[in-house]
Amino acid sequence: MTSDERDPEWWPDIGALGWTWVDCAAERTEEIYGKWHPVFIDAIIQSNGAGFVGTRGFTMSTLASCRVQLWHDGATRLIRWGWPGADNH
Repeated sequence: MTSDERDPEWWPDIGALGWTWVDCAAERTEEIYGKWHPVFIDAIIQSNGAGFVGTRGFTMSTLASCRVQLWHDGATRLIRWGWPGADNH
């Protein structure tokens, strides 16, 4: 799983659901390999998924969604957010 979530309290709940992720901060990925490597790692993980849920209007979400659909015939969903009911359409 990938996310730009910065709240450290959020991640244990994700782990409890059985999901795993790459912690680029803990692994010092940017420090060791450069600032673009965390982005590359996220793109690789996202593009090889069986499915993808992302945020409508965000470039990285659009690219990952297209890759999952075209490369793996995977299910995708781009959601709106920011207000209650934003995706009730």
